[in-house]
Order: sequence, then structure tokens, then C-alpha cells
Amino acid sequence: SLSMLSWIRFRLPFETEKGINLFGCIQPLTLFFHPDDDNVYDDRLFAEILTVRNIGVWPVGYSGQRRAEFPYIKNGRVTGFNSYLAYLRRFPMDMASFAINIKYFLREVPLLFDPKAPPVFGETMLLESTGESWDTLEPKAANCSQVLVWHIQVVKPIIKPGYDRGNHIAEV
Repeated sequence: SLSMLSWIRFRLPFETEKGINLFGCIQPLTLFFHPDDDNVYDDRLFAEILTVRNIGVWPVGYSGQRRAEFPYIKNGRVTGFNSYLAYLRRFPMDMASFAINIKYFLREVPLLFDPKAPPVFGETMLLESTGESWDTLEPKAANCSQVLVWHIQVVKPIIKPGYDRGNHIAEV
């Protein structure tokens, strides 16, 4: 149950909030990506981000009690997710696993972060507010077969048996 989770409430750092307020001054082809200090990034990820037209997605290593969380891809389209609590969330993704075109923040009803979102639901609520569906997400990182971002922590991640659903990630 969610009440048993030891997750920290979804929060947006002050600096990022200030940055979002400046979006009106930015070109419409600009992308929003929220890097975090508990992640490490392969340089290739940033080249992938530059190719996003609307919402780009990719795997994240050592996330949600799995070796990796990632979208399932069939014929170049997202068909589901290998992710913690995927059955409860429409977009069960980590903040480090997607980038969004700035146009979503500049609409008449802008895209906003909900600081009151329940644990692990902040990303889902943000992506739901775009009005997009799974089939419009753009798989990046070689059709989501490469891990180019990893969670790093000073503690060993807990990988529970049965949470890793096969060897779907080709390159780590």
C-alpha cells in the first residue's frame, strides 16, 4: 500500500520553480528536463533529449526496486511500463526518464507541478496534465533499449526478486 512507502513527497526545487516562471521568454522548441543530484547521466542522453518533439521517454537504471524501469516498446510505440506500482499510475515514470517540450508550459492552461501529489504520483500527474497518451510518447535511447541515466545513492539499492521482469535492457 502507498501508506507503507518510505518515499519523499514529490517536490520541486526553488530554482526549478523560478526557471518555469521564465518559460514565457523561451523559444517554443525548448525542452524541459529535470535532472536530479541523485542521478548520473551518460552524455548520450543529452543528444537524445535534443531530438524530442513533444514528450521523449527512456529507461532509468536502479529505480523503483528494479535494475531498470522502462517503457515497453512495440513497433516504435509505448505499450506499457516495467515500473514500480505501474498498475496504479497511468504514466509510471521517474522524473529522470522523460523530457517535455516547453509548449506544454506555455498553453492557456499551463502544465503545472502539483506539490500536494501523493508519493510517486508527481510525475504521473504532470504527464497526465499534458493530455497526451502512451502512443504519443517518443521512445528514445535506441527505442528504450539503452540505460543512459541511473539513480545513485550511498546505500545499495534493494532489488526484490520478481520485480525484474526479464532481461529487456540490451545495454547498461
